[in-house]
Amino acid sequence: MVFLRNSSVSFFDIYFPRLVGIACLLPVAALFFCESWSVIMDFERSTATACRAHRRPWNFLPSISEATGSLTPQRYVWRIFIALHATPRFAIAAAYFKMHNELFPPSGKTIWWHVLSSLDVVLHVMEIMCLVGLTFVSSTEDYGIHEKCFYGFLICSHLHMAITILFFTKGREYIKNSLTYTEIKALQWKKYFLCISVVLLGVAFYFFKRHERYCEDYVYSMFALVEIVIVICNIGFHSTAMYDFSHCYLSLLDLTDGR
Repeated sequence: MVFLRNSSVSFFDIYFPRLVGIACLLPVAALFFCESWSVIMDFERSTATACRAHRRPWNFLPSISEATGSLTPQRYVWRIFIALHATPRFAIAAAYFKMHNELFPPSGKTIWWHVLSSLDVVLHVMEIMCLVGLTFVSSTEDYGIHEKCFYGFLICSHLHMAITILFFTKGREYIKNSLTYTEIKALQWKKYFLCISVVLLGVAFYFFKRHERYCEDYVYSMFALVEIVIVICNIGFHSTAMYDFSHCYLSLLDLTDGR
């Protein structure tokens, strides 16, 4: 829609790293609120768990699904914040797709890198959609859909992170395109977040199975704590887009020629 004829006029300009920061801050703030409110106001209900030993072990921290999916007002805050953060997340996915397409055009020796960039953006978008899905369909409402979205989120997010790192390492080496200082800094953080997340996935699986089998006190809370760190690593990984697009703006421009 065009309101002005002056092609030099920008309707608005948003510093892209600021948009990335907002997108990352929203789920962090929501998670902090939900966990804190659950512990302070709904401690008994939020930390109650059951296992095969048919006893209720003591816990000190609720899981993310419990703190964000079944209790109010936590559920409402979590859903609103995740919905608000989704739109800029799609913009981030589109920005990386455009960056990779510019570096790896769909011709010649870079054709397979271009195909990989298409796969990467699909995984990125699927990660966001799975997150929205498991947010709005709680485990108490429809466990099957929630479970599928949860596993979809884990698989898509970690594959996306791995492929993104591959682009910034092997891909850039292949086309002999050197990384900038900010890109190098972002790449280091990407590697840290991915490695920590992969290791903690195994730790979380261990605590979860131990809780199911032995029903020990505080074990499920350890699972919840590790789960929170994995989510923080995921958010931290995506926050590195602030370095990758450190000189970029998201703008709405009038591109007409004045006729």
